Order: sequence, then C-alpha cells, then structure tokens
Amino acid sequence: PGRTATIVGMVESTDYQNYRRQPIFEAILSDDTEVCRIIWFHGGFLRNQLKPGQVIMASGKVALYKHQLQMTNPKFLVLDERSSEPDEYFSGGVYPACSKLSSRQIKKIIGRVRDAVDELVPEFYDKSFLAKANLVSRKDAFAWIHLPPDEKKLARAKRRLKYDELFLMQLGLALRRFRMQHFSTATPCRCSDEIDRRIRRRFPFLLTEDQNGAIAEIAADMAKPEPMNRLLQGDVGSGKT
Repeated sequence: PGRTATIVGMVESTDYQNYRRQPIFEAILSDDTEVCRIIWFHGGFLRNQLKPGQVIMASGKVALYKHQLQMTNPKFLVLDERSSEPDEYFSGGVYPACSKLSSRQIKKIIGRVRDAVDELVPEFYDKSFLAKANLVSRKDAFAWIHLPPDEKKLARAKRRLKYDELFLMQLGLALRRFRMQHFSTATPCRCSDEIDRRIRRRFPFLLTEDQNGAIAEIAADMAKPEPMNRLLQGDVGSGKT
C-alpha cells in the first residue's frame, strides 16, 4: 500500500453506483494470491468495456481501504488470453480508456503512429547541441517513452521531453517579450523631480536604499514608449506598497 504498482488479474465482478454525488464504477480483480478493489469515479462508460471473466492489467497507486487493497482511477488494459503474443500487452505504456476508445485500441493506434515517428517528429536542435546537452533525438524520445527498451532509455526519453517543454515555454515567453518591446507601444509616463518630491513629502518616513532603487527602475520603465513588464518582489512588510 502507498506504492504505484501494475497488477494483472481476472475481473470477478463489476458494479456501477450512480446514486452517489460522484458515480463510481467498481471492479473486483483477483489473481492466485490476492483480491483488489478498483474504482473509477464517473466511470459509467466502463460498463461496456469491463465484464466479469476478462483479464486486465491495471496500473496505479495501491491503497488499503477497510482492510482491502484498492486502486482509484488506475490506467488499465484488457488482455486477450487467446493472443499468440501475450508479451505485447506487458510492454510499453498503459493508456487511460475513454468513452469511445478502450486502452487496447489506443495502444494499437499509438503503435502505428510510433512506426512513423521518423516522418512525423521533426528535430529542434542540431547534432552538436544534442551531444553538448547530452540529449537523445526527439524521435527516439517519443519512441522510447511509449515503448522503452530499458529503464535507462526511459529516463533519457523523459529528460528530453521535459527539456523540450521548458525550452518551448521559455521560447514562447521570449517571443512575447520581443513583440512587446518592438511592436507594442505605450504612452510614456515621465516623473519629474517636482512630482517625485511631492510624493515623497506624503510619507512620514524616509525610504530605504532598496525602495529608492526599485522606484528608480520602475520610473525608468514607465518613461519608455513600450509596455512595462516588471514584477516587484519582496517579503511581507518590506514596504512594496
């Protein structure tokens, strides 16, 4: 209990309770050693996918509820015991089913797309940068994340995809900042010495060095003919207002 696990067993029974605030679909899964209760919130669509007697593989966090093992909203895959290649179901990802597609159908679709990954996935970086940053190619990352040859390559695929996510986010922010600086205009609001003195006279105390520095930077930004993009950061009670 408390760990993420993947289990395989036979569906002993199913039950759909739609009278609750959150309707749940329940399946009792068993193997030769243990019984596990599996529930899906708002899982009414599973009534047409999971039937007693089916063998399924479920992946999720295991908890102990009323002295019984339980999984909540796990990913699952219906296994075909008649398949001549049963190992195919135990490799690769387990994909959440939806009302229109089962996990097995999604897995087959992704398998076909994975075979064409060379044509569908362009590379962002040149080979020298990939080597310098110790990154695998983008096509390998997509192939390995869905069907990892081993744990090491799975970790490298995750690292590449996380790197891309952060890179694209930073690139988007940089492009937005560039457009604001070069294509957006704003009316300059210049603060004269007289205005500055009038404002300061309203305070019954002297401003700190850090406050004076922040005011000078903000005033310089407001005097520019472009929108200001600034965050004033400081501890509670440090005098930001």
